[in-house]
Amino acid sequence: MRGVIAIVYIYSLIFLAILIFSIVKFFRVESTQNQIMYAVVFLASLLVIALRKLFAWQIIHRNNLKRDIRKLAEYMDHALRTARKS
Repeated sequence: MRGVIAIVYIYSLIFLAILIFSIVKFFRVESTQNQIMYAVVFLASLLVIALRKLFAWQIIHRNNLKRDIRKLAEYMDHALRTARKS
């Protein structure tokens, strides 16, 4: 699991480099068409970074969520059993 998270963060660093490159090129080009292209590359890189961070967060917290859902199910089962006895 940690290997997957490390790979996700490495890819995020790669896309961060692409993002910075597109910002620099955006301000250096003269034509509007190239500015639009670099703006789209910037937004796409930003989106990829955000989605990869969400994916890594999901992997990190998956076991905690499963445990919390299991505890909630046990609590509800216990509450239903005590309600039936009453």
